[in-house]
Formats: sequence, C-alpha cells, structure tokens
Amino acid sequence: MFWNQISGLIFLLLLFACKTSNSSLSEESTDCRDAGLLERVLGLLNSDAVAPERRNCLVQTFQKVLDQERAATKDKAGADRFNAQEVKNSSTKLQDFLYTKDNIFDRKAYIKGPAIFEAHRRLIAQAQEEVLLQTYIWESVSTSAQEVMNGLKDLEQNRKKYCPACQRVVVRILANYGPTALSVLGGVADSGADARQAITALNLDPAVLDVKVLTYEHKAFGTNHVKSMTVDGQIAMVTGANVQRFNDVDVNWYDVGYMMGGAVAQGLRIDLINNFIRAGAGTEKDGDVKLAESVGAPYKKVFSTIYPVQEMMADPLLDKAGIPAVISGRNGNGFPSQTNNNTQNRAFQALMQGAQKSIRIQTPNFNDDAAIRGLGGAVKRGVRVEMLQSKLFNCASENQVGQGGQNEKGIVRFLREFGATASQGPLHDIRWFVMIKDGKAVRVVDNTKGKMPEERPNNSHAKFMTVDDEVAVVGSANMDTQSWNQSRELNVLVFHPELAKAWEKQVFTANFAIAQPVAADELVENAINCDM
Repeated sequence: MFWNQISGLIFLLLLFACKTSNSSLSEESTDCRDAGLLERVLGLLNSDAVAPERRNCLVQTFQKVLDQERAATKDKAGADRFNAQEVKNSSTKLQDFLYTKDNIFDRKAYIKGPAIFEAHRRLIAQAQEEVLLQTYIWESVSTSAQEVMNGLKDLEQNRKKYCPACQRVVVRILANYGPTALSVLGGVADSGADARQAITALNLDPAVLDVKVLTYEHKAFGTNHVKSMTVDGQIAMVTGANVQRFNDVDVNWYDVGYMMGGAVAQGLRIDLINNFIRAGAGTEKDGDVKLAESVGAPYKKVFSTIYPVQEMMADPLLDKAGIPAVISGRNGNGFPSQTNNNTQNRAFQALMQGAQKSIRIQTPNFNDDAAIRGLGGAVKRGVRVEMLQSKLFNCASENQVGQGGQNEKGIVRFLREFGATASQGPLHDIRWFVMIKDGKAVRVVDNTKGKMPEERPNNSHAKFMTVDDEVAVVGSANMDTQSWNQSRELNVLVFHPELAKAWEKQVFTANFAIAQPVAADELVENAINCDM
C-alpha cells in the first residue's frame, strides 16, 4: 500500500512537471517577436529545422499580420489564409534540400548575357558525369545558345581526350512551350523543338554524350519560367536570363547569373529532375523515382567524380559556420490562381514581414496584390523600401485581364497603401532603370510595339532582392501576378550578410545609383497607358 501511494505521488509529480513544461513551451510560443529572417521563412515552409511549438507561433503571427494588412489595404482585399498542406502540395518537392548550410557561393555576380553564358560554357565543358539545364525560352540563333552548344562541343572533346574509356556524360536540356492558349494569343514558339533541332545538328558522339532535349508543355499560363543549370550535382547557376537573342551584345538586356555549389546545388538538381518528369510524363509528379530514372536523371545518383567547384568560381565564399540557403518555388497554374500558399510567395511575404531596416528590389514588373500589401505594410512599420523597375516592360501583356497591370499602375497602388503620391519619400524610393550612353544616364523605355529583339534593346530583366543587408533572393520570379500566381518559378534565398552585400553592390546599388526617379506625371491614373 505504502509503495503504491509513493508510486502514485511520483506519477502526479511527473505529470505536473510535464504540464508545467508544456505550459512553458506554450507561453513561449505565443511571442515570436525575436524571430530572425531565416526562422520566419523556415517556420512557414514547414521545415523540421524549427520546433513545432515555435513553428505554430510563427504561423499565427504571420497570419495576424496578413489579416492586419488586409484590413488596412487600399488595394484589393482578397482573403489570404495560410495553409501548410497547400504550401507543401503547391511547391516543387526538394526532399532534404529545401534548407541547407553546407554551401559555397561565388561573390561575383555574372552580369549580362555574354558573362552569364560564357560561364555556362565553362561549367559544361568540365562536366564529368551530368549536365542538366532548363530555360523558359531557347533561341538557337542567339549567342547564348551558341555558348551552351559550344560548351557541349568542348565537353565532347575533353572527354575524348582525357577520359575516352569513361561512361557517357548525361545531358538533359529542357525548354518551355505552351501549345494551348498562349500559342493562340501570342504565337509562342516551341523552344523545345528549336533546341532539339539545333543540338541534333551538332552531331555529338552518342558514345561520349547521352543527350536528350525535352519540352515542358503546359496549359494556358502555367509556364516553366525557371532558368537554372547543374553540373555533376555539385555546382549550379541560377539566372533570370533565357537562352535567347535579348542577351546578345547588340540587344544588351541587363540580367544576372549567380554561381553556387554544395548542398544547394543538389537541391537545384532535384528541381530540374522534377521538371524533366513534368515534361516527360505530362503532369506534376515531383519525387517519382521511376519517372526520374526513365528520363535518365535518378534522384539518388551517386557521383563518383569530384567537380572542381572552387576552381570554377571567380571569388568563392566559404564559411566554417555554413552559409544557410533556402530554395523556394511554386508549381505552375494553367489558369489564374489567387493563392499564396507555396514556398515562393510565403518566403517573400515572411521576409517582408520580418524586415527591420530595408528592402531593396530590382524587378522587370511590379503589380502583384500580395507583394504590394507586404511592401506597403513594411513601409508603414518604418522599413525603407527601394525599388528599381523597367519602364513599360512587357506593357501590353501585363495589362491583359488578370495580369495585374503595367508598372505605373503597380506603383500607384503601392503608394496608396501608405498614403503617398510621390515616388520618393523618407521611407520609399522608386526609380526607372537606365543605361549609360555617351557618358550620360538615359532612361530605358521598352518599345511596346517592337516585334524583334533589336527593337527592344537595353531593358532590365533582372530579378533581385535584399532584406536588411542580411539575405539576398535571386532566381526567376518577378514581383508580378504571373510569377506569384501562375508560372512555375524557383528562387534561392541566401542568409549571409557578406554575400548579400557583395551581390547587392554589384547589382542593385550600381544600378540604383544612376537610376531616374519615377516622375509625378507618370502616375496620373487616368493617363497611364503603354504609349512611349
């Protein structure tokens, strides 16, 4: 009897201790004001790197701010309810590589087409087992395509010279084609067929290179807008630049490529495989092992050779503590969708909510309602927002029904969020991209009636974002409705102040310093149109 009483008392004490412990965790989880940018992002992307109690707190806090922004918005006020399962279902599945730390990045930003695709050529030429590349548009007549194809020729020669008895190098190239609504609306070219024809004409030795070109076919607006490449699963390039004429020297669009290696490259490789599966199977089947093997790019491939990652970088950054990186993205939606429940949009929103000092963005287009609310909310909290945009870029297509409107309309809506009328103020500064001509800064205005690349020179097509000089976001996504609600996209978030500042100095700061403020007469709503 005595021992039964003692045992019962011990049980009650343990139960009390557990309740006290759980109560303490519960109370702690209700206050996430100390959360940093990385934790805020990971908490929404359902990463195991954040404890469940803490994750619940971050989600609740995130939703509270969304509701506040919705209640206060002067813009569209559609509901925005966070749903973790939908985030998981609507995003590219990266297995264990959504969040990584064992990474290396090139501090150098590869600016404009010649530098971007010369780097592609160098990386391809040194491949030992595999090259995976995807692009939204492929134009074989472009210098960019010639560089990629020259890289394949270089690779063929290198393998014959240095490793004639080695197994074939697997090469898979993916280009986009919308054979349904988009082809009717705009006569969209079949980039996959173009690439296939040009690469077949190279007559690459099938005993040395196992080459296949696939087409990412999709319905209506659900394009694959991602541009990336991985080599031997160890080094990667992420860029906004397509393999097309706009990046040739004479057309001279401004775009940027970023080189990275380590675990983040493995995650980017998985995204490529997922998209090859989509092209081969005609449906989203991320993670299907058999389908991955059928396209010749198995998920669990073990590379027996070591790619010279550091040697290929101009200015490699390593950190013993690790360089945290998150890969965020969204699957394509054939028809317009208003949900933000995907890793891309939630990551952007988490950064906007978590910003304490500054947000700097370079984007071709700006009109998404959630981005407008998030950035407007940041300004109202005292965060300085600086944006660099392209005047009249893709104006006609951005003004189509459901596409958000041209940049001037997006700017007006953004300013309205915090009661401003001018493009510059204590906490905001919006400017147009310029080019230097004859020693002077000249605003670049897209030729809205131009049909040929030569008729639309010098536009900025770069996508770039930094927050608090701590995190940089690079990839394929614009700040527009197409990228936030329709296209398949991919971005890399790097949480390292040294790298964020290095890229920011080369890309955003260099452009913003000479950019021209948006003029008041450009923001008169009833006068906004696509006229040059």
